Amino acid sequence: NKVLNERLRFDFSAICPDLMTNGIRQMNQDDPWIPIPQGYLKNWWYTEDTYWRYAPYYNTSIDNYQCDEINILGQYDFIFKLPPVPYAGTWEFRICAPEVQHFGMFQPYIGTDRNNLSPIGLPLDFRLPSSNPTIGWKADTNDLDENREIDKDMRNHGYMKNIMHDGHTSGSAVSLPLRAVQGDYIRLRKILWSGYMSPDETYYVRFKSVLENTRTCCMLDFFEIVPKSVYNGATEEDPW
Repeated sequence: NKVLNERLRFDFSAICPDLMTNGIRQMNQDDPWIPIPQGYLKNWWYTEDTYWRYAPYYNTSIDNYQCDEINILGQYDFIFKLPPVPYAGTWEFRICAPEVQHFGMFQPYIGTDRNNLSPIGLPLDFRLPSSNPTIGWKADTNDLDENREIDKDMRNHGYMKNIMHDGHTSGSAVSLPLRAVQGDYIRLRKILWSGYMSPDETYYVRFKSVLENTRTCCMLDFFEIVPKSVYNGATEEDPW
């Protein structure tokens, strides 16, 4: 039962088995962007105006979970399929949210009918700085109680700090966890949705750009599907 009640975290590339089987994931090459055409990925659907690019970032020290990321540009409108949950109940869906000025803004959707997904709240703006009052990020201090208050305030705004699990490496050890990263390329976690999910249903998520500027980027690193027993249980959720 403990395994089934744990937080589920997926690198976005993990729902792209086509990248792994064709030797693209973790490819060490000079070109940081690999364009992926329509129809190549079986768990993704996107329009002709969507430019889907994979960045392996293999053997680099970058502030990403498992190094790689997906960059989507253009007047993008795309859908991806979520992996199944292990049991029926209330789950929370989160994504890594990079707060970078030249990134984009999109309307998220979720549902079980790929052709008729329901919008989730207001559009998500990746251009906002992490210090914006609507986010509430502040750097960790040496006071654990103060850090918990910062976490609570951010969660009230629908955000969380990045994970402790991965980060900059020094040899084989992590020297700076992702949670501690600051500066222009900070990544957070955005709580997009919470609701009932069943292992007998297939769920899809859609992101549609709401900007006319086609040069802004939707960066995808990882996502989490979290049972209510973890994020609203008797024990506080760990930062890892």
